[in-house]
Amino acid sequence: MPEYLSPGVYVEEFEIGAKPIEGVSTSTAGFLGETERGPTVPRLVTSWLEYQRVFGSYLGSDKYLPYTVQGFFDNGGKRCYVGRVVKAGDAAATAATVKLAAGAANALTVTAIGEGAWGNRVAVKVSPGSLSGFRLSVYYWKSAPTALFDPDYDQKANPRPTAVEIYDNLSVDEASPDYYDKRVNAVSSLVRLDRQAGDTGGAPDAKAGHIGTAQAGAASTITLASTASATDDAYNGMQVWIADKTGKGQVRTISDYVGSTRVATVGSAWTTQPDSTSVCYVSSVASLAGGGDVLAQQGTAQAGAASTITLAAGASAVNNAYNGMAVEILSGTGLGQKRTISGYVGSTRVATVSAAWTTQPDATSVYRITPALILSDYERGDTDSPGNRKGLTGFKEIDDISLVYAPNAHGVAGLPGSLITHCENLKDRFAIIDAAQGSTVSNLSPRDTNESKYGAFYYPWLKVIDPEAGVQRLVPPGGHVAGIYARSDTERGVHKAPANEKVNGAVDLEFPITKGEQDVLNPRGVNVIRAFPGRGIRVWGARTLSSDPLWKYVNVRRLFIFLEESIDEGTQWVVFEPNDIPLWARVRQTIVQFLTGVWRTGALAGATPEEAFFVKCDRTTMTQDDIDNGRLICVIGVAPVKPAEFVIFRIAQWTAGAKG
Repeated sequence: MPEYLSPGVYVEEFEIGAKPIEGVSTSTAGFLGETERGPTVPRLVTSWLEYQRVFGSYLGSDKYLPYTVQGFFDNGGKRCYVGRVVKAGDAAATAATVKLAAGAANALTVTAIGEGAWGNRVAVKVSPGSLSGFRLSVYYWKSAPTALFDPDYDQKANPRPTAVEIYDNLSVDEASPDYYDKRVNAVSSLVRLDRQAGDTGGAPDAKAGHIGTAQAGAASTITLASTASATDDAYNGMQVWIADKTGKGQVRTISDYVGSTRVATVGSAWTTQPDSTSVCYVSSVASLAGGGDVLAQQGTAQAGAASTITLAAGASAVNNAYNGMAVEILSGTGLGQKRTISGYVGSTRVATVSAAWTTQPDATSVYRITPALILSDYERGDTDSPGNRKGLTGFKEIDDISLVYAPNAHGVAGLPGSLITHCENLKDRFAIIDAAQGSTVSNLSPRDTNESKYGAFYYPWLKVIDPEAGVQRLVPPGGHVAGIYARSDTERGVHKAPANEKVNGAVDLEFPITKGEQDVLNPRGVNVIRAFPGRGIRVWGARTLSSDPLWKYVNVRRLFIFLEESIDEGTQWVVFEPNDIPLWARVRQTIVQFLTGVWRTGALAGATPEEAFFVKCDRTTMTQDDIDNGRLICVIGVAPVKPAEFVIFRIAQWTAGAKG
């Protein structure tokens, strides 16, 4: 209570009546799957271009996440969190000798932002800042170059980096606005920086980037031009590059430098000895290494049938040891091909693959076999600290997510059920599930294994254009459907069934579905996607996986999620208020005001608010025992609108002039 101790006028503010409730977002999706690169902690992206910047592009016809995320944005999606899934045990690449100044104590550890072999195709360079501090250049190659090169100095070398990040005028001073942790770690989609133990900071090495003309030396040395540093060891650990003339293209790491003679000793002998015509420069480009995917087997293949591969000696002698794993040809004949192993004979080391090789591998072919992702790789558990959790567990920490989807779920035992359980436990999101590729009408009964009011099932797959390959690809429909959910929510509202909506980006269907086939599938809870002449490809179903008639429709379940979450977030102010009649009245007013607004949007049935909903919060909803134990109970009833799933016009002949 305020104190009134001296005469005067006191103007005081106080609250009365209802507090507004703001409706929550219902269109933020969470996508779970494999990406080309990037962080494994879920990351928000707001466009397809941002996805490419953070997670890369397409990475193979059997990795569907990029296609489905693009489908999400093409169909009206605005925001999605991407949870990159990797095999447990995958390592992140690092470079631990990126020098800031002469001396071993002034260095940073650079680590790829996520696990996997992709990090081995990242290189970093430190050079003086244009105004102060140091400049960090980060390069990423989707396909590794034959030899590491500095893209800034060698403009003709190929392949060019796929992604480049430049951070200028960085500081090692934690109080500076240019401190590398604020400027790099907060935004980089490729690396993060950490000081090495014992690092004393210091200015960047101004010698990085030195350009000069080499003089002849021994097979493992080079003499730099007169402008080079006179400080011993000034260039140790950096690279010297022959940019032009004799020995062009060679690169070596400097192991020792004598300032008085300007002689740099390199780690291995020059193949072609540079001379006084050779243009060289010193750079601190360093490649990250040590990143890797968990391997089951790697080696050289031998010739076999069109659908087999013979593994090298040392492969497992256990039958079916590699079944379900992915095999990829890394080099040699058949380079780049990927298949799944469907059978393996240990005595002969012959692996049968899921489809015939386009180009049959032979004894020159180097392959890699990686274990298939399993349910635990997607779920990940609570072993990581809060804020660093991955997979489906990482999604639990993100309240904004209202749709959950994993495009490869059909190929991972137990994953569809895990997605649904995730939604049922949190009760604030909805799972989108799709059929396996090649499913037929007769074998689709999703409710038999995943009966739930928190999920919906879609069939068949879509054909889309792969922009990089210029061919059609079959992709699961869930990403496009999630975008349609978002578009429908924005244009009409969450109460509108996300059906009879055009699928943008789809050029055809895996199978054409007839009305007769949908007559079988619709009662089973399978939402069919159909092609209609003159109207395009459309989602033609809006049912959940629930057998309960009250929760038959997707829009009804999602409307209740919207109402429950909005009321939950909008009434947090009630907690610890005096639990008595004035508070009950304010709660009723607050909920009535919110539901009246929802009714006016057309989300609730009824000609008046009284027909559309009721709100009770008084002595009829709680006992004295409830009050004594701190419970305030408000009972709400709403009448959701249901979709016109079957539109029936009954027509009869009419005799002119007759009275009916």
